[in-house]
Amino acid sequence: MGRGCVEHYRSLKRQCVFSHDELLCQIAENAQKVDIILAHYVYKDLQAAVERERNFRKKLTEQARLTKYFFCCAILLIIVFLNLGLST
Repeated sequence: MGRGCVEHYRSLKRQCVFSHDELLCQIAENAQKVDIILAHYVYKDLQAAVERERNFRKKLTEQARLTKYFFCCAILLIIVFLNLGLST
């Protein structure tokens, strides 16, 4: 249910008032005090959180590469156009 609320807020482009992932980490830190059924769901949700983070970082890295590539291309084009302008 908690993750569903987070996803709903995300679909509305709104920030949550609490961190669901932080709550999961707090529960995991006190795992010895947690019911086995709750521990199972927390574990599954933490796995999903880690996978989302990996995907986010992968996309971010790819965007950074593309940005760097396009920036370098733009600089090269500027240099070429400047050289063409200077040589005439």
